[in-house]
Amino acid sequence: MDAENRLIAAPIEQRRLGLAAAPLEIEKWLEGVDRAQKTKSHIKGVMRQVFEYAMADGLFPISRNPLELVKVKGASKRKKPKRILTYEEWERFIGNVTAEPQRTAIITCLCLGVRREEVWALKWSDFNFVAGTVRIQRTIIGGKVYPSVKNDASEADLPLDDSLVRLLLDWRSKSEFNKETDWVWASPFSAGEMPLYFNAIQRDYIIPASTAAGLGKIGWHALRHTYRAWLNAAGTPLGVQKDLMRHANIATTANVYGAGVVDVMRQFNSQVVKRAIQ
Repeated sequence: MDAENRLIAAPIEQRRLGLAAAPLEIEKWLEGVDRAQKTKSHIKGVMRQVFEYAMADGLFPISRNPLELVKVKGASKRKKPKRILTYEEWERFIGNVTAEPQRTAIITCLCLGVRREEVWALKWSDFNFVAGTVRIQRTIIGGKVYPSVKNDASEADLPLDDSLVRLLLDWRSKSEFNKETDWVWASPFSAGEMPLYFNAIQRDYIIPASTAAGLGKIGWHALRHTYRAWLNAAGTPLGVQKDLMRHANIATTANVYGAGVVDVMRQFNSQVVKRAIQ
């Protein structure tokens, strides 16, 4: 039997004998894959689903999934510590960003604590400037627009501090794309059909500004980490932090806070905004 036929026959023989791949062999193979440990963990997860399907389809006998015995060391370990800016570091950093709307977009990201793909996808219709609220309704990932459906908490209104309202309205008055249906950060290069590319903003504005401020390279997610840290420093109750961060959970006691606490959230959100906008 030639090598190609042996490769085909091997899984057939395994099915006949009711055998699956040896976990240690899979573990050894994963070690040799030239990818990050987290990526290897994702590969393991896909393989696990393949075995689950194989058992459901009768290709293998129903038994313990062999991938449960496979370990990917360091997959869940954070290689870099979370980057959190101090108040003074933020002032140095944002002082190096003067271009618009990049500066306003970065400030908005910190003042709302939202994810990069969410602040990127904001439209003017998402804001209720009279009530002082914003609702995150969509994300942009890989250049494609998706509804924001991470969890029920993601659909709640977020408070807008007056300082941030003024900043956003100032940008709206200057932007040629200021209709309700327009993107807040509409790109003139696409005639407003899509917003500016936020990876490019990180590359061309955030990293140069943070480097010039002596902070090294930081990214969009550092702003979300910073927002959470500043909320904590302001003494914000954990449940209110949960709502402002739009997490499904921070602690079980956080569940007493619901959608009707925008005024409570506003109080603590304003403390962060006043640090960000001076």
